[in-house]
Amino acid sequence: MKRLESVLAPDGTTLPVRVGTARNATATLVLAPGAGSSMKHPAIVRLQDGIAAHGVTVATFDFPYRVRGGGALTPARLSFEEVMRQRFGSATGKVEG
Repeated sequence: MKRLESVLAPDGTTLPVRVGTARNATATLVLAPGAGSSMKHPAIVRLQDGIAAHGVTVATFDFPYRVRGGGALTPARLSFEEVMRQRFGSATGKVEG
């Protein structure tokens, strides 16, 4: 099952996070798109679906510069660790939910 959530970046940008929850998940993977792409890219969507089908919950997200319509990173970009803290409460270790 996929659900769309969001996290708030330090610069105030609301970032979409799509979580593909796997039944009886044994792990969670955060799948970040490349700098020129978004979480809506067909390859990212296929990867998320394929990995989730094998029992791993997969979260994808878009970076702030992408959400704002820009094509380049800015100094105020949200770190990977911050996305994980906002979504899962931790950047490492076992994830519940």
